[in-house]
Amino acid sequence: MNTNIKQLLISSLLFTGFLARGQDSTLVNHPKLVLDIMAVDLPFLSNAVQARANYRSQTIAEQPAKVKFRDAIAVLESPSMNQAIEITTSFYNTMNFGIAKLWYKKDRQSMSLSAKVFRDIGTEFTAAVAFIATTKVPFAAGWAHEEFHRSTWIPYEIGSFNEIWSFNLLPDALTSVSHLKDDDLAMFKTKDPAGFVRMQSSGIEAHYLLNESVQTQDFRLNTNLPTLAMYWADVAAAADYVGRAHTIKTIEEHNDVYNDEPDQLKRDFTGNDFTAWVYDLFRADEAYSDRGVHPTGIGIDRYRDFNDLSMDMLSYVEKMGNRQWLNIISPFMLRIRRLKVSDNFAFNFAVRHFLTSFGDDTQYELFLNYGDRFSQITFHRYSNYDDAFTGIEFKSFAEKLKIGTKKFEIDGRLMLWNQPKNQDFFSSDGTFGILTAIRGYYTSQSKWQPYLEIEGKSNGWVAGNPYLTSKISGRFGIRRIFTAN
Repeated sequence: MNTNIKQLLISSLLFTGFLARGQDSTLVNHPKLVLDIMAVDLPFLSNAVQARANYRSQTIAEQPAKVKFRDAIAVLESPSMNQAIEITTSFYNTMNFGIAKLWYKKDRQSMSLSAKVFRDIGTEFTAAVAFIATTKVPFAAGWAHEEFHRSTWIPYEIGSFNEIWSFNLLPDALTSVSHLKDDDLAMFKTKDPAGFVRMQSSGIEAHYLLNESVQTQDFRLNTNLPTLAMYWADVAAAADYVGRAHTIKTIEEHNDVYNDEPDQLKRDFTGNDFTAWVYDLFRADEAYSDRGVHPTGIGIDRYRDFNDLSMDMLSYVEKMGNRQWLNIISPFMLRIRRLKVSDNFAFNFAVRHFLTSFGDDTQYELFLNYGDRFSQITFHRYSNYDDAFTGIEFKSFAEKLKIGTKKFEIDGRLMLWNQPKNQDFFSSDGTFGILTAIRGYYTSQSKWQPYLEIEGKSNGWVAGNPYLTSKISGRFGIRRIFTAN
């Protein structure tokens, strides 16, 4: 499709969404701020503390450094995937809440349609400017992208550094993860080839989970925040990044940026994420050292480019790049938070596409609201090179529980799947898996609501969970909801 036509179509659809919103008198007028911060995620935190000690001492994971008290900074410096999503969601919620308060001075019901549309466009435009301005600051989407990469190897206690913390805010500055040793990367691929594949693609996993997190809050709580810039930018950036992997641009990136890095600790962990992802997807059993010697003669040549990919690889990653556009299929992308069927029933839907350790996962999400009950059903279509597999997921939100005088809200999750055996890209055999989780919020007294979550999973890939093996995790955090006056 011609670029100008595509831009015109998107603009028209967005404007239609603004008109639809302007005519919906059922929406709450005042924006809401949801802060949901996970403070502890175990056993991930214990791995992160050791990884922090290894980074500080510049030792490899197989020769672990002695942990010192100061390595406890890992609770902030090395969040898990779940923590990173909640932190980044709260970051954008806070920013967009402030923007919405500036624009939402007047009662919505007393405004004309044209005034409502102008206000909504102004709010979204301001949020878009703020989104662009904060792209490379800690806790924003770029930070979460790099933290998701780091989360895949922290279970192996490999030290690293998120370069977002260097505060290089220049427009052409690259974001990266540095301070990895070749020996650690080689060990990671040997011990967990599927995890090594997942390492490359996990960055954009963060963007789509961020969108899902904010959209779930939109549907349940009608947060009324300007989010279009984030939704569209995350999809467009991911589509561009994955789509670039099958082009000769990767050669230019390799030559212009990476060949002059004699110090392996200053190198990025992988270069272009998706040339590396598709290369290792097809060559999961290849030894890391077989990549050859770095152009400087020091260490391993980490980066893959167009010349390293076979025609089969190029075709496959191009197909995966095109599938990123599935992520725009949702009324949320038009600023429509819910589709009302009756006074007691409303729904919404979204399609999400993730790259995985074995290929990809296309998710079909259905959000449901009946009375004061909220739930979500997701159908998964997993696929690898030749075969397709299925899964289903159910979430329930804010179920009320009272024990004596104490009040709680309970969120539950159950997930069942059949995924390729051993997370293998070429396997036609499937393996059954299950995940179950429960989170309880204490809601009796304080406006700050602490919560405790327990989650257990079997072997398998789950978006937002760094472990491909079976694992029981315990998490603790706190939530607060503010409503603008």
